[in-house]
Amino acid sequence: MAGYGDEITALCDMSAQRMDATMRGTVLEATSRVVIRTPVDEGRARGDWQITVDTLSRGSTDDVDPTGAKTIAAVVSILPAGQTAGRTVYLTNTMPYIRRLEQGHSKQGSHMIERTVNELPEIVDKAAQAARAAYP
Repeated sequence: MAGYGDEITALCDMSAQRMDATMRGTVLEATSRVVIRTPVDEGRARGDWQITVDTLSRGSTDDVDPTGAKTIAAVVSILPAGQTAGRTVYLTNTMPYIRRLEQGHSKQGSHMIERTVNELPEIVDKAAQAARAAYP
């Protein structure tokens, strides 16, 4: 029979798994929305979105990613399960015109970051629900 200490340990483990899954789900969904909403001409703006953990990226990439799929796949690979909760995750884009795209200088769309930030409560709630289902 498990003791009280074992129950507390199991509860702590489950809570840690839920927190990590919620963080990963939130970052993946929010990042995906920003990347997909980024107006695309040649794909450089989408390809330059960089995700880093605990360290801010300062350089640009030469990546061209018109669909955003490669950039989103990088998000999945940089957020290993069990290692995300409690860490700082940065999403950066160093293209000199990214601010203009955010502010509406493209007929394809604008405010990709602002819209996603406004949707964060919904994104976090969805990620938390999925985490609760995965770790009952």
